[in-house]
Amino acid sequence: MVPGRLSLLVDGGYHTLEIKDAMPEDAGEYEAIAESPLGGVSSKCVVSALRGLHGYTAPTFHSPIEPPRTLAPGEDLRLVARIAGFPVPKVQW
Repeated sequence: MVPGRLSLLVDGGYHTLEIKDAMPEDAGEYEAIAESPLGGVSSKCVVSALRGLHGYTAPTFHSPIEPPRTLAPGEDLRLVARIAGFPVPKVQW
């Protein structure tokens, strides 16, 4: 990002990242991280850049695979991961 186009704003509990005059190199994953002595949380989003007719984005998980599980013998298992990206990413299990 070009210096001067990026600003961080805080208004009460609202924390804003603002990019002026977005450019293709601004595309990518952005993450907000909040920490205190009691712990931390984070949230991510993917910003794509329009290039011609399509916005190109790296693969991202829109919903992660479920947390670890213990299966009993004979139980069924179904794991689902929602993945996005353009061009459509190749997924392997």
